[in-house]
Amino acid sequence: MEEHRFLRNIEKIIARREARRPVVVRHHRLEGPGKLRVAHLTDLHLDDRADWDGLTALVKLVNRQHPDVIVFTGDLVCSPAPFRQWKKAAEILSRLEAPCGKFAVRGNHDLLGADQQALRLYKASGFVFLKNQIVRTKAPDGTPVVIGGLDDIYFQPLAKPSCLRPMRCAAGVRLVLVHEPLLAKKVPRGTADLILAGHSHAGQVYAPGVWRLWMTKKVGHYLRGFYKVHGMPLYVSAGLGESGPGFRMFCPRELTVFDFAQIGREKH
Repeated sequence: MEEHRFLRNIEKIIARREARRPVVVRHHRLEGPGKLRVAHLTDLHLDDRADWDGLTALVKLVNRQHPDVIVFTGDLVCSPAPFRQWKKAAEILSRLEAPCGKFAVRGNHDLLGADQQALRLYKASGFVFLKNQIVRTKAPDGTPVVIGGLDDIYFQPLAKPSCLRPMRCAAGVRLVLVHEPLLAKKVPRGTADLILAGHSHAGQVYAPGVWRLWMTKKVGHYLRGFYKVHGMPLYVSAGLGESGPGFRMFCPRELTVFDFAQIGREKH
C-alpha cells in the first residue's frame, strides 16, 4: 500500500511538471492543387478531471494558427465512466474556429464511453463525425477538399476501407482520418494526399528502454511523424493527452499544422 501511494505521488509530481510544458506546434508544408491549412488534433482523453484552463488555452493556440480545416483523429474522452461535465468541454471546444469545417473520427477510448458520450461531445463541439464516410468541402481559394474517415479497429474491425475508393478519382486535396496508425495499411492505394493518425502518444514516456513499456496495440512501427504507406504520406501525431500512466516524459503534447500549396508557384 505504501509503495503504491509513493508511486502515485511520483506520478502526480511528474504530471504537474509536464502539464506546465507548452504544447509544441509543428508546421509542415505539402504540395497540393491549392492552398489549404489543416490543424490536426488527437487524443485529448478528457474526463471530469480535465484541466479546463489548459483546454481553453489549447483552443486559443489552435485558433491562432488560423486553420481552414480542423481534424480530430480520436480519443476525445478518456474513461467509460459518465462524463458529467461534457457540456463544459463542448462549450470550450465549440470555440475552435475553422471556416471550412471541423471533422473527426472516433478512437478506442471513445468506444468505451458510457451512453454514447463521445459522439454527443463531438457533435456538440461542432465536429462532423465520420464513420466510414466521405465528406466534401472547399478551401477559401475554391480548391475542393475531400475528407474520408474510417471507424476504429482496436476492439473489433469496424473500419470499412473500401468506402474510400471513390477518393481515387476525386479532385482537390484528399485527407483520410484514422485513429490507429496500423489502419493506414488498409487505406486503398491512391486515395489520399495525406493520412492522419494518433493513438500512439509517441510512447508518452520517451526514454531508451522505457517508452516501449507503454506502447499500445495497433501502432506497428508507426510511432510518430511521417511515413510512407502504399506510396501515400502518413503522419502520426504524439497527441495532446495521456492514458495509462497519467503523465508524459520527454514526449511533449503536439498540435500539427499542414499547409498545402502549389509549391512551385508560392513565394517562400
